[in-house]
Amino acid sequence: YGRSVGLTAMQLVDLEIAVTELLTNSIYHGGGIGTFRVWTDSRHLVCEVNDAGRITDPLVGRRPVDESGDHGRGLLLVNQIVDLLRMHTSTEGTTVRIYLRLPEPEFGSAE
Repeated sequence: YGRSVGLTAMQLVDLEIAVTELLTNSIYHGGGIGTFRVWTDSRHLVCEVNDAGRITDPLVGRRPVDESGDHGRGLLLVNQIVDLLRMHTSTEGTTVRIYLRLPEPEFGSAE
């Protein structure tokens, strides 16, 4: 899907890493069942993962993790390689949405 909407080769790599990390987190921390959605708006490719897990640290993925721990680096990595990461968690579960900016159309291209 990313290729079909014009993401660059590097963005495709970032997309693969980010989505793999989010889906892995959903399997391990979200009860093993989740929903994945992907779409574009006028300026971004958007991916969303929703599951029953709960994130208790509101800054997870936004600050360095304790090096002695065995987890917690995935959301930090995702946050560093996408243009925007948004999270919402409640008693029902967590939704993580990532945004990758679509390349600007080339001026004068025939589309």
